[in-house]
Amino acid sequence: MPHHLRFFDDYGCGWLWGGDHATLNTFGYGPLDLVIHAATGRLSPETLAEADALSGLNHSTLNMDDPAHPLPLSPDFCNDFNARVAVLRDRMAAELGPGFVVEDCFHPLIPGPFA
Repeated sequence: MPHHLRFFDDYGCGWLWGGDHATLNTFGYGPLDLVIHAATGRLSPETLAEADALSGLNHSTLNMDDPAHPLPLSPDFCNDFNARVAVLRDRMAAELGPGFVVEDCFHPLIPGPFA
């Protein structure tokens, strides 16, 4: 049975998270990008670098003064970011192969709010 992974970023933590008990028992809790890479060698350095860059960008969108209210984001930034995330998701799923199921749980960034 393939390992079930949930794909989303928790503001700078990583993109792959355990999605079932078997996966959690095998790889542990928390972000699993580097753990899975270390255990399987299946995620390329380029994919891990893009994952880290996008995770950092996502973290930069968090309003540290008021986390419940997002920072203003432009349509261009959101479109570019969301497109790069979709490519990352597909790359990770392809590199991990048939032993893994990657469930897309990412909530795309949306533009605004604007004053």
